[in-house]
This record gives sequence, C-alpha cells and structure tokens, in this order.
Amino acid sequence: MLGTLPLLAFLLLAFGFHRRQNGWRESVLFASIPWALFLAFITEALTQFRWLTRAGVAVSWLGFTVVCLVWIQRAKRADQTRPNPDDETAPLHWTEWAALGGITLILAFTGLTALASAPNTWDAMLYHLPRVVEWINNRGVQFFPTIDRFQLDQAPFAEYVMLHLDLLYGSDRLVALVQWFGYVGCIVAASLIAKELGATRRSQIVAAVLCATIPTAVLEASGTKTEMVAAYWIALAVYVLLRWKRS
Repeated sequence: MLGTLPLLAFLLLAFGFHRRQNGWRESVLFASIPWALFLAFITEALTQFRWLTRAGVAVSWLGFTVVCLVWIQRAKRADQTRPNPDDETAPLHWTEWAALGGITLILAFTGLTALASAPNTWDAMLYHLPRVVEWINNRGVQFFPTIDRFQLDQAPFAEYVMLHLDLLYGSDRLVALVQWFGYVGCIVAASLIAKELGATRRSQIVAAVLCATIPTAVLEASGTKTEMVAAYWIALAVYVLLRWKRS
C-alpha cells in the first residue's frame, strides 16, 4: 500500500494540471516536474537527520499527497471557460487505432516484464542497486566507502526513485518501473514535440510509434538502468523550450 503513495501523488498532480486547462499529455509531463523536485528535496533533507527510513519516506509522501489534494481543491475554482487545447473531437481512423494499440501492447509487455523479473543486468548488480542498499543501511545518501567509484559519482536521481520505491514497498520488486515510466514519458513527450512542430494528430501518433519502437528503448524499459530516465528529462526540456518559444 505504501508503495502506491508516489504514484498517487503523481496522478493527483496530473489531474490538477488538467483542471488548469492543460491537455492530458501536457499534464502528465508537467506533473513530473514538481514530483521530481519534491523527491530530490525530501531525499536530501531526510539525509541530514538520518531519517531516510521507511517511516520517514512514507510520512513525507503522505504529506505531499495531502498537499496535492488541497491543490486540486483550489483548481476546482479555476476558470473553466477556455477550451482544452488537447481536445480533438474527430474520430480516430483505424490506422490510428492500430498504431495506438501497438504502443499499448508494447507498454503492457514491457511493464509486465519489469514487474515479474528481478533486476539482473551486470551494471544494476555492480553499482545501480548496491548504492541503493548502502543508502538504506546508512539512512542517507551521503558518500560511503567503496571500491567502485560509479556508486558515488553517477547522477543519482533514478536511483533516488528506486530508493523510495524499495523503502516503501519493502523490496526491489518495483525498481524496474522507474525505467518503464521514463519510457512512457519519452513516448508522450515525442508526440507533444511533434505537435509543437506543427504535426497533425496522425503525425503525432507516428512520432509516438517511432519512439516506442526504438530497440534500445524497448530493451531498457523493463530494467534498472537509468538511460530512459535521462532521455525523458532531455525530451521534456525540448518540449518545454518549444512551448516557451511559441508562447
């Protein structure tokens, strides 16, 4: 149950952004920004007091979820007169349905693999997950003695998420979902980047299909590497810059 708190907070953020006149795709991307900022901040803050424990993380996410609920309540009173920019009322062509169905199948199979398979890649065993175990033992993300410098000098955000999921769920069963959600985010971001560049709905779906079928992305979507997470933040930055330039 505790393992669902980060997902619940994210869904509430996405719903709140949608209430503020953003399309669902934009809302998903925008929700990831405050969600990630909170996760990084609370990880570093709890480290200062050696409170990076299951109880400390659970209380933090519970408080953040309550804040998200309050934010949604305030969003209900926002102006609802403007049309949703993501609404497209024309029915989907059968080719569009087929493309979206193919993406859904890929996401379903990779997500199931991420949940059913234990982490087993060599680099996950060498430094991605060992650093998470050390952080749990130390109750913080401070440096620790090690013979592998990769456990100390690699960008830590993806492992921060794995750390929270491991603490809340009680095992590493959910840690592969970090890459999977990054994969999903890349697909959504690719379609929105195409939209900002003037693509039609069909072309946006083509962009999503191209992103979803990159062989390396499919392989890494169910593992404990970090490349899909990094790719997501790059894609999000491109989309936000394009949207900022337009507006």
